[in-house]
Amino acid sequence: MPENPNAKYRRTDVRPSYEGLHWDQRNFVRLQDVTLSFSFKKDIIRKLSISNLKLYVSGKNLLTFTKWEGVDPELGLGILPAIPIMSNYTFGLNLEF
Repeated sequence: MPENPNAKYRRTDVRPSYEGLHWDQRNFVRLQDVTLSFSFKKDIIRKLSISNLKLYVSGKNLLTFTKWEGVDPELGLGILPAIPIMSNYTFGLNLEF
């Protein structure tokens, strides 16, 4: 704004003007999809009358490494009007008799 030209963020009560905008770098690295699983040995699970047993954990959008100060560098939105990207965690057990 003219009354505060060195401000880092724009005021929230003013519609943005697209004249004279500077472009910020939005470089980022995101740990997007990770799945880890563990299968038990056959000789251990046969004692329990089970043919297969597997435990797993999966995650989506776990970490984002960036210097972007907004919520999500992929969208390019700033601090205020954006909703953070949602992380998702799944834990599971695959059991076969």
